[in-house]
Amino acid sequence: TPAKDWVNWDLEYNDWKKTGFDIQASLQFYRFKHEEWKTPEQSAFNYAAAFASHFGSREGNGLICTIEAGNEPWEYPADIYQKILKGTVKGVKTTDPDIEVFPCALQAADPEMEKTPIFKNYIGARINADMAGQLDGVNSHVYSYVTGLDGKRKAVHPEHPLSTFWEINNMIRWRDQNMPGKKIYLSEWGWDHDGGGEDCTHDVCVSEKAAAAYAIRGVLIAARLGIERTTWYFHNNVKGPSSLYMRSGLLSSADAGFQKKKSFIGLQSLINHLGDSYFLKIIKEDENGWIYLFGDKFGQPTQVIGWLPISGDSQKETLVHIDLNHKVKNSILLDADSPMGTKMPLPEKKPTGYMLKLSAQPTIFQLDN
Repeated sequence: TPAKDWVNWDLEYNDWKKTGFDIQASLQFYRFKHEEWKTPEQSAFNYAAAFASHFGSREGNGLICTIEAGNEPWEYPADIYQKILKGTVKGVKTTDPDIEVFPCALQAADPEMEKTPIFKNYIGARINADMAGQLDGVNSHVYSYVTGLDGKRKAVHPEHPLSTFWEINNMIRWRDQNMPGKKIYLSEWGWDHDGGGEDCTHDVCVSEKAAAAYAIRGVLIAARLGIERTTWYFHNNVKGPSSLYMRSGLLSSADAGFQKKKSFIGLQSLINHLGDSYFLKIIKEDENGWIYLFGDKFGQPTQVIGWLPISGDSQKETLVHIDLNHKVKNSILLDADSPMGTKMPLPEKKPTGYMLKLSAQPTIFQLDN
């Protein structure tokens, strides 16, 4: 690759593809000032067309399924970004219509951000009606923070009613109004946390145990909201001292040998038990428990999964009754101690259902059909 002669993206992407990944490429241009784009629409068209020709399935090697027009180019004026986005969509779709095109990460919660110097990212200012009809979906970065009375930010569980995680609801409503039926990608989310031999000491850190619980719960909430794809940020910690996003990895850094954190193992256990299942319905969603029904692609119930919407460090346990016509055959606590979770006693059977024991760590109750 001319820009980085030590990397060959054909080799990199091909290895990822062999392991089963669908690859979304972010075409970033943050190193360029917006004034350097003399012909933004035509330049974006040329680059996107060349990229799609090489990596698409129509003319190229078929390694890329989705292209994102920039990552966080939030210093760019809205009119310049609109031209780049328009050129990118045209360049990709005229070359390979099978490749999806998404905009950069945007938010639908605060229009006033367009008045800031470096966080201009309001979707209503950056995607016009013409582009809304041509894009395959929208894309957002959502983390889970609250700001205290002291003005300091801290990380919290995703169900917290004041969490910034719920900005995703604004994006869903914007999508429903302006791009009905189109996909939503949550292309960055996660928590800074310790583990893997590395500490996490800055303001927004959570414990390794809490991060594992939040990772699982966040995926389940995203499934319940109809989010098409969620991508944890980041694969591994960044080498260096503890600071924002330097400790968000599912693995430790290279300095610590890329050790698996509990967050990695927790997500692994979720995939092992629920990877082929679909969200079917909410059974319960209040302070006494969040409980969802999952099933197969035909809508047949196969699992109930539940947890308490509290801090991942809490030791609290609660018994919750649910109406359930299916027999529970296994109970698995996703405590992130192993890739298969921990087998638990079966819940108490009642005439109309079961008494489920819930905690901060989700429990899967497998159903006998």
